[in-house]
Amino acid sequence: MIKTSYSDQPCERCGSKKAIIIIDKVITAVSARGAKIEYSQIVCTNIVCQKEFDSKLAEKIQKNEAIKLKRAEEKAARKAQSKIL
Repeated sequence: MIKTSYSDQPCERCGSKKAIIIIDKVITAVSARGAKIEYSQIVCTNIVCQKEFDSKLAEKIQKNEAIKLKRAEEKAARKAQSKIL
């Protein structure tokens, strides 16, 4: 079984090639030796496809933030209600 890296696979949305645009290496102090973590951002080379993906991701993040805010408000309301009783 041959494994290919994620960046070698074609884009799931349009079939274009992917490109690695950001590579960041971080050394954390989790243990005595530290852990080396490498972050990379892989994007689609098709600009239209990538813009569509970015806009959908932004919408999803905004929706999740609204849900978190609503849950926090409901929790505060329940706490206030329980103090009254």
